[in-house]
Amino acid sequence: MLSGSKFARSADVALGGGGIRTFSFKALSPGTTNLHFVLKRSWEPLQSAVDQFQTTVHVRAKKG
Repeated sequence: MLSGSKFARSADVALGGGGIRTFSFKALSPGTTNLHFVLKRSWEPLQSAVDQFQTTVHVRAKKG
């Protein structure tokens, strides 16, 4: 579950320029899921994506 998202604009970049977006997730239960991130403008179609990143996350049960 996405639990947070924040954007830090680069210091030397004008408004609307680059920066770093950080996503935070919280696992609700053990298991495996795929995350797929797409870099594009929100109003443009998926085919216009500038970059994409995909990863698999494995969550194990807490010991104890």
